[in-house]
Amino acid sequence: MTSGKKKSAAQIRRMEKRAQQRGQTYEYINPSGDDTSDSGPIDNDNDLLEEPSPAAAAAAAEDKMKYKAALELMSSLDELEKNPLELNSKDKRSARRKAEAIAIQKVKEATSSQDILTVEQLMEWFHKNREKLESKEKEKMRHQEEQAETTLDRAKFLAVQTYYASMSNIEQDQSLNAKDRRSAKRKAEAIVLQETNMDNVEDLICWFQDNQQRLERQQEQQQQQQQTRRKKRKLDADTNTVEVTRRNPYILFVGQIPFMTSSEDIFQHFQRHMGKEVITRDCMQIRIPKDEKVKVKKDKDNSDRSKGFAFVEFQDPKIMHECLKMHHTSLNGRRINVIRATGGGKASRVERQKQRKLEQDEYISSTVDKIINEYIDSGKLKEGELDKGSISLCKRRNAAIVEAALVQYIEKRGDKQLENPSAFFTKVMCKITDDDADEPKWNDEKQKTTTKGSIPRQGTRNARVASI
Repeated sequence: MTSGKKKSAAQIRRMEKRAQQRGQTYEYINPSGDDTSDSGPIDNDNDLLEEPSPAAAAAAAEDKMKYKAALELMSSLDELEKNPLELNSKDKRSARRKAEAIAIQKVKEATSSQDILTVEQLMEWFHKNREKLESKEKEKMRHQEEQAETTLDRAKFLAVQTYYASMSNIEQDQSLNAKDRRSAKRKAEAIVLQETNMDNVEDLICWFQDNQQRLERQQEQQQQQQQTRRKKRKLDADTNTVEVTRRNPYILFVGQIPFMTSSEDIFQHFQRHMGKEVITRDCMQIRIPKDEKVKVKKDKDNSDRSKGFAFVEFQDPKIMHECLKMHHTSLNGRRINVIRATGGGKASRVERQKQRKLEQDEYISSTVDKIINEYIDSGKLKEGELDKGSISLCKRRNAAIVEAALVQYIEKRGDKQLENPSAFFTKVMCKITDDDADEPKWNDEKQKTTTKGSIPRQGTRNARVASI
């Protein structure tokens, strides 16, 4: 049936029965114009999806708490007026003041504003807003009833669709004889009547025909709303991922630095190795966590003692990846670690750090192989001139030191035929490494500020290799 036609007898009986269960009376009014019942439940569903803003929700919660406190206060005062405990005037006044204090205390705890500070203000607010709040409460209850009814209607609609599908399958099943087909139909009818709580199949079919178009539109709209919500959740998840990536975009962890290293020292070190054109003060930000556990006594310089590592954040990812070449360079006498920083929880951070360490080791290894292959292709080195030990030593140094060692090795070797070129190259590499470690270190006064028990400087050697 199309919208605008009057309700069927079965529908009227069901509505009367439900109203009677709620203690109400159902009066059917024949529509004089177009019936808008089709669009009503759908609009209500749309209203449900429009969630109030956080501020509006908080204000509604505060109003509800004030309303509840005022009702409890009025109930307590009415009970005192009846005086079932036969209290004297003094006890009644005391009980009244206690009830009023409890109500005001509840209001203060539930609300952030200071609009209501006395009982008079609370009761004035209550009488002013009582009708509106009670109307909202009734509207909420009515809406919940409509939602419950809509949910039942949808369940019934699906049950009828299943019933129709079952009847169609029974009719098409050629293996059933007439008796078995009748038995299967009666079973399907019994199941659908039990699921829908209807008296007979005829009334159920009439109900289905009356509400089919409306419920199909509701079902279609519900599917569209679910699709919209899924898209919104996916969009929110993608947005959160982008925000997390932006919060920690291009950060390097610089470890094993001397405890008294400053941000300026790290900046100068990066600029010296990467060049002033690449490293500028605008392209990087340096953060050195301070060691709060150091007990400052007479020596105030210990207050600047770091934890031995720093974080360097870059604006450009290309510059960050280029700076990975500075891994194992020497800063103030210590060979530092330069690796990509990791975030998140401890377990995930450890796993990511292992993965990035492997990636960085592969990057360094490929860079060293590329440098050596370029020298071999140019004829400056012979294939197999350096053994695996020498190449492995190169992969534990940064690219700049490897380049310098190869240049000095080729210059000192000349056209000579060396008995053990790998050993000669290793001596050159150690000499270059020691020279790199001999850059300006902390002055004596600053070194004395290091607290007792601090970790000795890494990268020093018990005996320097003799110069070549």
